[in-house]
Amino acid sequence: MSFADLGFAKVDLERDARQGAPEAVLAEGKTPGEIEAIVRALRDGGASSVLVTRADEAARAAVRRVDAAAQEHERARCAWIPVAPLAPAGRVAIVSAGTSDAPAAHEARIAELEA
Repeated sequence: MSFADLGFAKVDLERDARQGAPEAVLAEGKTPGEIEAIVRALRDGGASSVLVTRADEAARAAVRRVDAAAQEHERARCAWIPVAPLAPAGRVAIVSAGTSDAPAAHEARIAELEA
């Protein structure tokens, strides 16, 4: 298996090939610099897309520093770089119980689109 060892994290560069979807980055608990390094490793390592979840403004800014064309959704707390998204493999239903679920519903929608 191919990993990028960043010292603070080992980034799986072959998850796309093994699992059919790239690794997602959970921003919580990581510094903006760590997020930037992980996102850069995934993008440069050939990931079909790079998705960062639970991303506050500092985390989303870290993604934008890697790629100015990065997209983001503030309420979903996500940022992503759609390098070469995979073809859809089916349909997904996202059901929400109300407005308090909106951030999670948006995150699920983005994850489904970018996976």
